[in-house]
Amino acid sequence: MRTRTGRNILVCLAVILLIPAATWGTESGICAKVRVRLSQDVALTRAAFKATLEVTNAPENVTLENVRVTLDIRNEAGEDSISLFGIRPLELTGITNIDGQGTIPPGTTVQAVWIIIPTRDAAPEAPTRYTVGGTLSYKQSGEQINMPLFPAPILVKPDPLLYLDYFWVRYVYADDARTPEIEPSEPFPLGLIVRNEGKGVAYNMRITSSQPEIVENEKGLAITFQIIASQVNDQEVSPSLTVNLGDIPPASTAVARWYMTSTLAGTFSEYKASFEHVDELGDKRLSLIDEVRIHELNHCVRIDLPEDDKKPDFLVNDFPDDEHLPDKVYNSNGTVADVSVATDAAIHGGLGFGNLSVQLTANCPSGWVYIEADDPGREIYKLVRVVRDDGREILVGDNAWTTHRTTCPIGQGCMRVHKVHLFDYDSTGVYTLYYEPKAAPSSYSLNDVKGLRDGEWVELGCTEGLVVTAVFPEAFYVERPDRTVGIRVSKQGSVVPGMQVAITGQMATTPWLERYISATAVQVCSNELVTIEPVGVTTKSLGGGAFMYDLLTGAGQRATQAYQWLKQDSGFVRSDVPMDVPGLNNIGLLVRAWGKVVWSDPATSTFYLDSSGGFDDYRFPDPANNQPPGVRVTMPSWGMPVPPVGATVSVTGISTCYTERGYVFRKLRVRSEADVQIISE
Repeated sequence: MRTRTGRNILVCLAVILLIPAATWGTESGICAKVRVRLSQDVALTRAAFKATLEVTNAPENVTLENVRVTLDIRNEAGEDSISLFGIRPLELTGITNIDGQGTIPPGTTVQAVWIIIPTRDAAPEAPTRYTVGGTLSYKQSGEQINMPLFPAPILVKPDPLLYLDYFWVRYVYADDARTPEIEPSEPFPLGLIVRNEGKGVAYNMRITSSQPEIVENEKGLAITFQIIASQVNDQEVSPSLTVNLGDIPPASTAVARWYMTSTLAGTFSEYKASFEHVDELGDKRLSLIDEVRIHELNHCVRIDLPEDDKKPDFLVNDFPDDEHLPDKVYNSNGTVADVSVATDAAIHGGLGFGNLSVQLTANCPSGWVYIEADDPGREIYKLVRVVRDDGREILVGDNAWTTHRTTCPIGQGCMRVHKVHLFDYDSTGVYTLYYEPKAAPSSYSLNDVKGLRDGEWVELGCTEGLVVTAVFPEAFYVERPDRTVGIRVSKQGSVVPGMQVAITGQMATTPWLERYISATAVQVCSNELVTIEPVGVTTKSLGGGAFMYDLLTGAGQRATQAYQWLKQDSGFVRSDVPMDVPGLNNIGLLVRAWGKVVWSDPATSTFYLDSSGGFDDYRFPDPANNQPPGVRVTMPSWGMPVPPVGATVSVTGISTCYTERGYVFRKLRVRSEADVQIISE
């Protein structure tokens, strides 16, 4: 008799989440590991055969003793084939055993039931016929009786052979321990493709997931993980831990996704997957799952060529590289394709002042390609549409998406990194990206913007009269005509000194803790160039104190610092640590300072300028030991000549800063060789 029986397989996924150090604006690294385990119970219904033997001993008979039943399974050639089947423990009624020790008293009926499960070797390619028979033996009044059981035919159909590919993301976006803000948790997917490469149907496949379990937390971090929803194929998302994949025919697939959250941001690594059978038989040939693998997931995408099945596909990094870039795409139909990475991706144009589109270009090889570029939206604008230059629409969310991560390079402080990503086939390499504002920018004066937190969206209009004072390869500087305040602006478009501009962008902080505007658009206000004269400063007053600085939020410009002489009793002593430089903050302004060159390094085009102010980068300056007094001056590029040591010079440049040993020191950044004038040697 054909029947169905359940099969349960326990799948275990294990990963390590690396939690960044809880430091903000200082050196950072990995300070904690959290080992996470996710267990899933995979249940299937499979074909089995139920064999029932019923024996009745008439009342007038004597007791039947030494009862034994031996099963016999044979193929069509009459060969013994019982080794191709698994047999579950007997279900006995009215008798304790049938291995030669059982008895059947007069007037009783006993029953034995076998559940016979074919292994994958019983019908590897096509339906195969067998017979199930056996022998009943017992003693009656001392006489040995051997009774053959009539063979019953069974038809064994091929098993399914299932391959499970899991896809687990690398980056988790949630509250970052290195920043003062509390960032919201962003759900991340755990994907699964089930491939049936066998000849039989996988019936009624269901996967029930437990909640993620933290099995190791060496630092005792307050972190939790939770599955919040699941999805099967292209069905609606459901708030359930169980996915019902239904029947999976041969050469078919099923896809599932679970959506998870973490309370802390981090990076997953060391992916491991294993499975075991929850079965007392312990025969691996009874397994319907052949292999479980886990992959590093870059993004859930949609392969929409030549047709779109609406199911998720998975862009992964199967071959480790330093950048963790994708190299394969796993199609929901079970196939796998190579993915190339585009080169020279660039954004042309800017967002703001009524313009809501930019162009993206890249060098793209044929086939599937991944493109990554800086996102001009920077969390201010939302990507809403992407169109290739031949008219093909790229699916936003699936095949075009943006990411916004906090990164804290060692020794540099923290910054937000904004990226736009595209996934396409046979790309032309030219796209138009359309955005919409998340909120209207706020109009400020330049006096106000430095006091805003990172991420604030600002617009400085033409009425501000901002004038470009310096242009460098990666940024330029602007200041008010009254020379009261200046600021760094990330490069956007082409500007020249003296140009009057308006700026739309987002407040940010450099790794060296200088406030700047991450511009999305720069507009020229006038064709007339304006000359801004530098503000004269001493080396002692360069940099200055804090300006609207808030220690909790990071808003405002931090004070610059220097070792100083302190009055003590009748004399002066050197400060043990760098102290805040007093006076007005002039970071971002075009300034001119005078002094003597006390040290130089022609290889890096750097020198130190000192006017005996006593404000230095080193506690006990010693030029001979590469620890000069005064302030650091850098030429526009390495290889430019520097003035000789001992020369008295005037230097024009941008007042800026650098960080070292956890302190913010002053720096004068020269625009050109003409900015350094030798007064005497």
